[in-house]
Parts: sequence; structure tokens; C-alpha cells
Amino acid sequence: MDKVREIAIYKVSKPFTPDKELYKSLRELKVGKSFLESMKTDAVNCPMVGGESPALKCLTCPYFVRRVKGYIHCRYAL
Repeated sequence: MDKVREIAIYKVSKPFTPDKELYKSLRELKVGKSFLESMKTDAVNCPMVGGESPALKCLTCPYFVRRVKGYIHCRYAL
């Protein structure tokens, strides 16, 4: 099995508003509107960015593996 990094997802008070490019790439992945609405207040401490990042951006990242029950599995720097 591949090595992955588990990054915890946490809620933020102010919802994230994705830009048009992110919406377009998420539509290509066939992400539903209700899932998008629920993920707007989720954030992660991204190792690639080096700080807080919206969890929606992880879905389009090339290092993204999967999202499982409050965690995002990432292959960055492994």
C-alpha cells in the first residue's frame, strides 16, 4: 500500500467562496452541489501551501488520494 499523509479537516466560521476555475474543475470531477455546500466551511493545514487552505482545493490537487471521515489523504512530500 502506498504511503499517505492524513490531514485532519476542521470547520471554520467564515465559508470559503471558490473562484470560477475551481468550480469548473470540480464540475469535471462530477462533484454534487450539496457536497460543495457542505464543504465550504471545511479547511485543512495543507503541507503544500504551508498553512490553512480550503478543503475543496484538495479535491483538485494532484497529490490528493481520498477523503475519509474527517481526513484527507495526501501524497505530498512522501
